[in-house]
Amino acid sequence: MAIEAHHGVLVVDKPAGPSSHDVVAWVRWALRQRSVGHCGTLDPPATGVLVICVGEATKLAARLVDDDKRYLASVAFGRSTTTGDAEGETIASVELDADVLPRAVAVAPTLVGAFAWAPPNVSAIREHGVRAHARVRAGEDFELPARAMRIDALQVGAIDADAGAIDIDVAVGKGTYVRTLAEQWGKAIGVPAHLRSLRRVAAGDFAVDEPGAVGGLVAIAGPPRPDGKPRWRVTLGDGDRDRTGAILAAALMPADVALARRDPIVRARDPDAFARLCRGQPMPWATLDPGGPPPPWGAVGARLDSAVGAAQALVLATLRPAADAGDAPVVHPQRVLDPGCATVREPPPARPPEAPRRLDKPGSGEDSPRQVKKHPTQCRWPGGRRPEELNDDMLSNDRKAETIGKFRRAPDDTGSPEVQIALLSQRITSSDHFRAPPGGLLASRPPEAGRPASPTARLPARAGRRALPHRHHGAQHPQVNRRARRGVVAAVLAA
Repeated sequence: MAIEAHHGVLVVDKPAGPSSHDVVAWVRWALRQRSVGHCGTLDPPATGVLVICVGEATKLAARLVDDDKRYLASVAFGRSTTTGDAEGETIASVELDADVLPRAVAVAPTLVGAFAWAPPNVSAIREHGVRAHARVRAGEDFELPARAMRIDALQVGAIDADAGAIDIDVAVGKGTYVRTLAEQWGKAIGVPAHLRSLRRVAAGDFAVDEPGAVGGLVAIAGPPRPDGKPRWRVTLGDGDRDRTGAILAAALMPADVALARRDPIVRARDPDAFARLCRGQPMPWATLDPGGPPPPWGAVGARLDSAVGAAQALVLATLRPAADAGDAPVVHPQRVLDPGCATVREPPPARPPEAPRRLDKPGSGEDSPRQVKKHPTQCRWPGGRRPEELNDDMLSNDRKAETIGKFRRAPDDTGSPEVQIALLSQRITSSDHFRAPPGGLLASRPPEAGRPASPTARLPARAGRRALPHRHHGAQHPQVNRRARRGVVAAVLAA
């Protein structure tokens, strides 16, 4: 049975607990598809919008990850933690005065703008190839360098005087940590602070309350992983894989619809020009859409107009002025999304059940060096030798039983590491295959019967003959230079 390949964008309402990768793994499992990725990490304690790309739509991730985010957060004053949120260990704690929250509200407008703040150590930022949160779990003490963060808007909401917390509605740019914003807010008024709760309500033009968003996910906690990280399982409804996959497939947003929310879509009216664009050739705007007004400079998408063709490809491109034609717009392709190139995926063929091994056939008794499935006359023995000629390479049953009885750890022990090592040692010491030649492992192999030796074997040492070990065998591979070739000719003529 063929498995359908899905392509599109999912808007998932992530529950608290699992990481963003846990949700991605759940989508892979439900859709039976490996090509799945998210467009912006959401911390495990946080909830809300997680944009997930599936199939060919994963090529959109590089653009969607740059979208601005909007959060509903709650900042608690009077306590700072190791993680910057409520789950970390307490670093400092103070009693709040009556004027702390009013002063926090007064300084809130000063937090809007562009800043250079150090991100929290417990984050997914890579430094020297290692995630920051992995270094924290390893017990390393460090501080990440400051990076650009941008607060576009901050609106103060409800104030909880008993908990010493303020609710905010904040819009931020890419790479901005609301946990860092909470800590900087506390520093502005001279008290420790941390992020109490966080919910992402929008990522770009994708909102948590839009009709196609997938909600109702349930997170079930499991035993921790060996590295100490918590283990979570995500389910939806009754947890059936086929029904869950059908729900997610129905919620997939086509790639061109998702891209049109942020970038203009160019409708090409010339099929030949669009085909050249799909092959990576920049095309003038006048060729793609004669007479149509060009969109603004920057990122665009291009696809064939349905009135002139039915191509499924979507081209990610940029619109820039031509370098040699004034301000004439030119579409420069970057990536091509073609859902038609992988519409179905065949599952791997099932392996046939292995037939049970029979031990009652000839060649499986005590006189045989090993158990076989066929009659000895029908078997291909190593090296073309008969069973009675293999006594040097194989252990007899009596010798095997003696070795097992000597090294076993229990009366019924036949496979412990000690027994297996002892049997392997016996096979190595009793086999000619592992014995080195008389001259050592790098000694020359004697010529086979009926085959003359190499002419270079009779050359004197000064002829420049140099031998190198062969990659796979103990034999040597002669490498002869010019001087050696001249010596070969001289030796042949002299003979």
